[in-house]
Amino acid sequence: MLATATKLGKKLLGIPTTENGTRGPGLLGWRGPDMGTAGVAFTAPEFRASTNQICGMWPFAAGSSVPMVGTPLGRHQFTGAPVCCDPVSWFRAGLIRNPSMFILGEPGLGKTSVIHRICTALYGFGTIPIVLGDIRPDYIGMIRAFGGQVITIGDGEHYLNILDPGDLPDAIRLLEDAARAANVAGDVQKAADLLQAAEGRLASYQAQRLSLVVMVVELSRRERLQTVERNIIAAALSHLDDTITDRVPVLADLLEVVQNPPQSVRTVSVDRGDDDRYRNKTEQLEEDLIALTQGVGLGAAFSKPTSEPMRRDRPVVFDLSAINEDDKALLAAAMLACWSVGMMTTKLNSVLADHGLAPRRHYFIVLDELHRALQAGSGVIDHLVLLTRLNRSRDSGQVMATHTMADLEAVPDEHDRERARELVAHSQIKVFGGLPPVEVKERLTRITEITGREADLIGSWSDPGVLDERTGEAIPPGRGKFLIKVGRRPGIPVDVVLTSVEADFNRINDRWKVASRLGDPTTSPDLQEDPDDDWE
Repeated sequence: MLATATKLGKKLLGIPTTENGTRGPGLLGWRGPDMGTAGVAFTAPEFRASTNQICGMWPFAAGSSVPMVGTPLGRHQFTGAPVCCDPVSWFRAGLIRNPSMFILGEPGLGKTSVIHRICTALYGFGTIPIVLGDIRPDYIGMIRAFGGQVITIGDGEHYLNILDPGDLPDAIRLLEDAARAANVAGDVQKAADLLQAAEGRLASYQAQRLSLVVMVVELSRRERLQTVERNIIAAALSHLDDTITDRVPVLADLLEVVQNPPQSVRTVSVDRGDDDRYRNKTEQLEEDLIALTQGVGLGAAFSKPTSEPMRRDRPVVFDLSAINEDDKALLAAAMLACWSVGMMTTKLNSVLADHGLAPRRHYFIVLDELHRALQAGSGVIDHLVLLTRLNRSRDSGQVMATHTMADLEAVPDEHDRERARELVAHSQIKVFGGLPPVEVKERLTRITEITGREADLIGSWSDPGVLDERTGEAIPPGRGKFLIKVGRRPGIPVDVVLTSVEADFNRINDRWKVASRLGDPTTSPDLQEDPDDDWE
């Protein structure tokens, strides 16, 4: 086909070809000394237009293989064609099987900026962005610009109660009231479906709550709980559900049940009626719960009632920037709690919408700095996999981001390392920024097919920048450059350029633009903002 097109082009231009006995130029031009042979055959620029605009050229214009669906990310690095991509739009168009994306790339090359771009576009399309844990913080400015909700945790003044069911009690009442109304109307099947939905939501919440409490206790203890301790926590939580109906229980209530156990708790402890045996089995668990209720350490975030409930009708960001990044246990526990609350809330809205009891809403869930939670302790990855399973049923898409696969594989447990690789591999869209060549060749090839050319491209983006004497800065060559991979298809290299509005969301380096107290701000040279610094 290419040869036919080449001959046709030569005939149209009057260039002699081998058909009439005269040798014509090759794809690189005329061969021979001083004939101007090109070293590289550059791809011709491509343009997209309607048949009305290019009616004289149709059907000879070549189309692009890049889908024009979703968020405009930038331009193809080689062809200049527009590149559009996001997991929600591609899922709706049938290009991927579930709306999930994973972004890998070294710091400072633009991962967060790409997520900002997707969140902004999807919000314009009607999808609500939910940022479940902002550590730096990177997303507060964006969410505030959308008129969204900023929930602060871990500053000693704001708390997140991990036993709080949120809107679940009100939702169950709505489902039960609708079931009674359906029964009165004679629609027995609808009533049964509504009651089943209420029971399913309650059971799902209870399982998720148990998993979260166990994970928080394990992070506090820094080792896994025994089976009997998990059973005691489950029985104690069930007892709280049956006995506290006028308020939301807190961890102090759970501690009280463990210290003064009802028969249901003593039964699962297998104490055989021996008080000393029960105390021996629960002593460590009691110490852990006491630590969580003291208002220090993990208790600084979880020991009191929830300060601000999450809303379902607007963008939300959980601000964790007040937490010391060196306190890995507290940071991981806070991220886990945010994941649980956010995903439970979005799924609850989906169930209510299925039965006509709430407006249909679609969410885009952001899980950034993933490695900070996964490296805190064994078992965290299992909790994340449980939360992120079956996106389609929750009307939610998601993006997860971290620096490198090495960050995810730094966990000590081999089971967790394998689950982390699976988490990336099962994401339908993989976006790679600049990564060290050894990372590409030894780790990325385990989760997706990478050609040699693609590996070289990704590796080249991790090279250090060359110092610009005019600005005094070294801009990395890989800033804003990403490779989009879907399944076994060839990667799409895209160059993302920030708009002025997006730059306002990305003032990561503003602290460095202010003169030090050792200098004189009135004489400091050129403190003007440089848009190249806005990448993160």
